[in-house]
Formats: sequence, C-alpha cells, structure tokens
Amino acid sequence: MDGKSYLKLGVKMESVIVFMAVRNEEQYLVKTLDSILEQDYPLKKIILVNDGSSDSTPEIIAEYQKNNLIIETITRKDRGFSAMGTLFLVDPWNEGLKLLLKEDFDYLLLCDGDSFYPSDYLSSLISEMNKNEKIGVASGYDDLEKGKTSDPRNTGCLIKGEIVREMEQYPRIYTPDTFILLVARFMGYQTQTFTSIPIFLQRPTGIGSKNYFIAIGKGMNNLGYHPLYALGRVLSNMANRNVRKGLYMLYGYLVAPEAAGIEQYRQFQRRSQKEHIVRIVRSIIRKFGI
Repeated sequence: MDGKSYLKLGVKMESVIVFMAVRNEEQYLVKTLDSILEQDYPLKKIILVNDGSSDSTPEIIAEYQKNNLIIETITRKDRGFSAMGTLFLVDPWNEGLKLLLKEDFDYLLLCDGDSFYPSDYLSSLISEMNKNEKIGVASGYDDLEKGKTSDPRNTGCLIKGEIVREMEQYPRIYTPDTFILLVARFMGYQTQTFTSIPIFLQRPTGIGSKNYFIAIGKGMNNLGYHPLYALGRVLSNMANRNVRKGLYMLYGYLVAPEAAGIEQYRQFQRRSQKEHIVRIVRSIIRKFGI
C-alpha cells in the first residue's frame, strides 16, 4: 500500500526520517538520492552527514538541498581516511543521531550512499511491518549480500522510533550496524528481511575480504557472543567458505578490544545464545536417545 492509498483509506501516516552518512560517493549519490526522493510514501526529513568527502559529494549534496527543503546536512572535517572497518565508523552516525533525536518520528530509514530503492520500497516495508507489530527492524533484500532473512541489511533498514530512542547512540564497537538489531531484540522485538522487497547496490561490497572477516569476529566479541556460539559461527564459515576466512573471524573474536557501556545488551546476547545452545543439545539428545 503506497502513501496515497493510506490517505484514501484514512489510515494514519507514520512519520519517517531518512538518515545517511556518506564519504566520497560522487559516482553513486545522485541515483541514491533520486530513489529516496521518489518514494511514494512521504518523508518528514532527510538528515545527510558528509563525512569529510574530498570529491564532488559536497557539491551534489548542496544542489539537492537547495531544491529539497526536507534535506538537512551536517559537514564533518576530512580525517584523511575512510572509517569503514574501524572504530571511527560510528562518529558520523552519532553526530546525525544527535540531530535526529530532537525530532518526533515513528520510523528511521538508514540508507547508504551507494544503494537505490524502488519507489514503493518504504511503503512496502511499512505495510509489512504493520502486519506484525512485533517486528521492530526490517529491510528489503539484495542478492549481493546473501544471508539470513532475520538479519536486516544496514542499507534500507527501517527502525521503529522507540528502538532508536532506547539506543540513543551507537557504541564504539566493530560492526556497529548490528547493534541496533541487538537493542531491538533486547526490547522484545523481532527483526526481519523481506526478500520480496528489493534493494539495489551500485557496487560490490567488501564482504569476503580478510579485514571483513576480522571485523566480524571483533564485532561478535563486542556484542557479547557466547564463546560456543562464536565457535559455531567460525566453524560454519570454515565449512561453507574456506578455512582461512574462518580463522580470520576467530582471530578477530580473540583480539577484539573490550566494549564499554553496553554490558546489559552483551549479557542479554550471551544469555539468549546460551539458551539456544541448550535447546540444540536437548534436541540432539532426544533425537538419538542419548
């Protein structure tokens, strides 16, 4: 159901704010912004953080802001390197969140500067989430990042406002985009990827690189993964990808710096995973009559 259909039926329209943090996206940003502005569901605001771009990204942003009053921008100084895969990744996100949390909104839509979406992307997601109020975080699906349908993508991720307000800011951890999923589950929400709603990526992702798997391992540690659960994920990657990538993940898990300020979420994660492990063991015992 698109935005016009909601209005015709007299259904309350949810207020949606879009958030983007971009750096040197001159090749992709126009297509991304066009797809966001062409959504058939009305947007309250677009908050766009320019994270020290050194290409023509600032000029592109300025041109769009001039013609679209809902766009609000934050410009950060160039740190001299990309924050991808580092603990600095959360800095532009948190700067945007400070501005975001001054607003009233029902949903936050996270977008990357190199992705684009069909015009009914947002209305389709909201329609699906309205069918099940237990879903707190959801996204569409892209074929370049195959994975579990319970784990929404970071780009195109739609989050209920109360979850964002509970989180307040991203902690300085590896793979911080998965922290919002942990907060949602901590609050009793489910997370879901809808494979029938497409997301389009304009370039290959960094998935599969050495640094990617090391960062995943560090993120598992930061998020409080139970050691046995983490080991299971490592072994699964060894079996399905290759041994070296699994070892990169294990190395990351073992050397990760301690995460501060999120202990209640880490404890919840470890407790939930321990319960999951126990259920699996009991199921095996029943199956084989041990």
